[in-house]
Amino acid sequence: METHYGATEILQCDVDGNPMPEIEWYHEDSDRMVANSPNISVVVSSDTAGRYYCKARVRGFPELTGHANIYIRAPPSIVSQRIQYVPDEGVVKVHTYIDGTMFFDPLSVKYHAQSDYHSQRYMGPNA
Repeated sequence: METHYGATEILQCDVDGNPMPEIEWYHEDSDRMVANSPNISVVVSSDTAGRYYCKARVRGFPELTGHANIYIRAPPSIVSQRIQYVPDEGVVKVHTYIDGTMFFDPLSVKYHAQSDYHSQRYMGPNA
């Protein structure tokens, strides 16, 4: 799910069994159990965003695992080095990493090479 900082989101683990399965939720970043109920409430922050795993167990049967993702909707930010040095000759590769949610609008990338100005448009997955 895509959401905003500070929002409260409910994650659901809908499982059925006889007897009722034991349910545990784990956050991928810490691999620690964060809850043991079918539904959990998450206040969205950079610490709580990411993938959650729901594990359901009934003694004598295989464990079932499902997952849910929380993505924070935010503007993109450039996380590569601002200044990159290149050799005098040969092919030049400039690496730029742009961080943001995977559901973004089209993004324009502009850069300068010596006195020439270049522009490139990247179309995201929803474009």
